[in-house]
Formats: sequence, C-alpha cells, structure tokens
Amino acid sequence: MNYQYKFKFYVSARHYSNIAGTPTILHPHTWELTLLLTTSNNQLIQFSYLESKISQYLKNFEQKSLNTLEVFINKNCTTEDIAYTFFEDLSNVVLKDDIVLDCLELSENPTRTFIVKR
Repeated sequence: MNYQYKFKFYVSARHYSNIAGTPTILHPHTWELTLLLTTSNNQLIQFSYLESKISQYLKNFEQKSLNTLEVFINKNCTTEDIAYTFFEDLSNVVLKDDIVLDCLELSENPTRTFIVKR
C-alpha cells in the first residue's frame, strides 16, 4: 500500500523573464505551490515534519527577486523554469526520507498553472 500526501504552499517573490530577447519588467507574484508526495516505504509520516522540510527550502525564495538567486542565474526565470527548479530540488529534499515527489503544480495566478509530473 502506498500513502500519498498533498500540500499547498505560497511563495511571494518577484521575477522577470525574457520574451523574444526582451526582458519583461520585474513584477511580484504569490505563487501557489501544490505538491503530491508518495511514501516509498509504505510508512506514514507526520504532516508537520514534511511541512517543515518543504517550508525550510521555500524560505530561500520568499520576498526575493528570483533572477538574482544563484539557482536561476543561467535560466529564463519563467513560471515553467521556476517549477522545474522547485521540482528537482524538492525531489532531492524529500527523497532523503524515502518520499517521492510525484507532481508539482505552480500557479502564478488562479487561471495559470504549470504542472511537472514524475
């Protein structure tokens, strides 16, 4: 039997991206991040434990200009690139506890969501 956990987090930060070689203006978002995780060892875990680990990672981005952070320096800081980066990094964060990140949804507003799945 597998157990799945679903979490929602919010990250408020600023970014700009390049569209056809032209940078957009620096602007803020409060991104909604939805994660679906599965335990790989069939063990139950405490919600608060996972929330703490994920929140600790996301604090690195809170109220920051994402384009200036090392992890985004050589990337076009689009919602898609942000989602890919969060997916890769958070997969490594939770894997240490035999947890698999199956799906990450990143919404830049209520009508625009990008989804990364394993």
